[in-house]
Amino acid sequence: MKDILLKVCGLLELEDCAAHITGGTSSDEAARLINCLNACYREIAADYCPLIAKASVVSNGLVPYAALGGRAYAVRSVKKNGADAAFRNLAAGIETESGALEIEFSYMPEELDAQSADWAYGTTVNISALCYGTASEFCLSSGMYDEAAVWHSKFIAALPDGKSLGKYLPRRRWLE
Repeated sequence: MKDILLKVCGLLELEDCAAHITGGTSSDEAARLINCLNACYREIAADYCPLIAKASVVSNGLVPYAALGGRAYAVRSVKKNGADAAFRNLAAGIETESGALEIEFSYMPEELDAQSADWAYGTTVNISALCYGTASEFCLSSGMYDEAAVWHSKFIAALPDGKSLGKYLPRRRWLE
């Protein structure tokens, strides 16, 4: 991720921050840039390209979220013997039938730092999208709203569309 952070520093002309990242020293600006990188990473996972996993569990009627690995945020389906099973999300976990279940869920990726070697998307999502999104978040947090809008439009353009991923992500519509 060091290369991505340095690329963002180049895009935003943050020479001092790039020097801190290259030298391995800490600074407030570098820490803020890493926070923006993780905010963009979470946004990609939550809104554009969800990370999906499956877990086989044995339930007594309530499956705690910790049984799914701790970073689950949305249960997509629950199956019992290959057939869909009813479920309900509760604060304590997932209320469902008893027995052996297979649960499909979306999860948040692990936090990144300058020493992280890889990210959860491999080549599915272009690294440029992460750079542009991070630049947008950094500009937004710095009060540079016009620049943030420019970087955000580049971020959206660099993301793969749902059809190329084999998924269709419906447009969000807010009810009045």
